[in-house]
Amino acid sequence: MVKGLSGEVLLNSPAKLRGRGNSTWLMDKKPYRLKLNKSESLLGMPSSKTLVLLANYADKSLLRNELAFEVSRMFEMAFTPQSRYIDLFLNGSCIGNYLLTASIAEGKDKVDVVPPKMPMNGIGGYLLEVTGYNQNDPIIFKTGFDVNIAIKYPDEKEITSEQIAYIKSHYQKFENVISVQNVQDMELRYQQLLDVNSIIDFYLINEILANPDLFWSIYMYKKYDDDKLYTGPIWDFDIAANNDTNVGDVVNTLAYNFALRYATNNWFSRLMTLPSFRSKIKERWNLRKARIETLPSLVDQLAVKLKFSQNQNFQRWDILEKRVYRELQIGGSYSAETALLKTFLTKRIAWLNKEFNSSYYSQ
Repeated sequence: MVKGLSGEVLLNSPAKLRGRGNSTWLMDKKPYRLKLNKSESLLGMPSSKTLVLLANYADKSLLRNELAFEVSRMFEMAFTPQSRYIDLFLNGSCIGNYLLTASIAEGKDKVDVVPPKMPMNGIGGYLLEVTGYNQNDPIIFKTGFDVNIAIKYPDEKEITSEQIAYIKSHYQKFENVISVQNVQDMELRYQQLLDVNSIIDFYLINEILANPDLFWSIYMYKKYDDDKLYTGPIWDFDIAANNDTNVGDVVNTLAYNFALRYATNNWFSRLMTLPSFRSKIKERWNLRKARIETLPSLVDQLAVKLKFSQNQNFQRWDILEKRVYRELQIGGSYSAETALLKTFLTKRIAWLNKEFNSSYYSQ
């Protein structure tokens, strides 16, 4: 059952709830996947049959994933999951504040991979995850460079062996071009297979929030009517923005540098050898800079919005003075946690502005 702020019933129908996540599933406050009997529009979000409940347990500000979605919208990414904060009740008891989001999936209002009708060749579009995880994916293949690629769409019930062979060959073609020794040859050919704006925007979103998982898991998709690979949507920012002891204080450090140690592939580092690619990073940064600079004030706005919900959450989960995962700093209170995040973003954006306008990013 879904109720509004005034207690009115917005949805009352059967649904299936199951656990989700990798490291997050091992935490005390569990994330979930919600599957409805049919597609429904909840809380003004686009109609969807499958939804995700993010617990944000290791992020005591409760804001990092939502901020990432907001930055994605600032960059006008092709698809950003809609999201709403909710209080989740299970078996009659409140188990805390959750971020309800649309799943990263195909279909209307989601990643643009589904054709109006299946093409004559049966190929269609694909949603892929370049991933360091593989144990939970029913369809996964390794590239010639030992990279795990999970096929998220079409799903295992619909995909054909011909489609698997096609996308495996198509991705390998891209990987081969990125890996050529002749840089001039790579520069001439890679833009035929990769949408440059989407990979740069994806990169900048992860840089702004200093995401250690930048290269660990990357979603990519191929449209049904386009040979290029597009990057996105963005996902999973719980340990971003100075919230990971494994990387330490990274306010003045590129995620490109510290996230490479967890990389599942090295093709982005190949792109960074191209002066034209670095110049495009500078161009895309300056195009969005004015919007990006509003992020610290957005922290305040969201914190006010969560005033009552966060209080109830931390009554249920008494963790504000404890380390529950790899948090770099322990604020001790909700206001201190949001202040740490706001300070980080203010300093981070100023530093990145100097970095991306340096001579290294100019041809």
